[in-house]
Amino acid sequence: MKPKIKEIYLYAIHARNSGQLKVPVYIFPFEMTYQNMSNYKIEYKNYPDLVSFWENLKSGFDKFTDRRTELGISIDSNGDYVFR
Repeated sequence: MKPKIKEIYLYAIHARNSGQLKVPVYIFPFEMTYQNMSNYKIEYKNYPDLVSFWENLKSGFDKFTDRRTELGISIDSNGDYVFR
């Protein structure tokens, strides 16, 4: 079960009250698994800019799900996100 926004807010308040100064939150348009990406690419094939944007976001999703640490984020000269 995925947490609802109220639960996320309460976790953030608890972290803040416990001394954590930063509470990064990453929100992706959907769970960007291989299967979901394949399905959405087919469903939105007439929207290549949107699919390209999702592919860019997936690199950040993959890094976060692999590491479970805060992402460094910048934007390159093409306007794409760069995740570190």
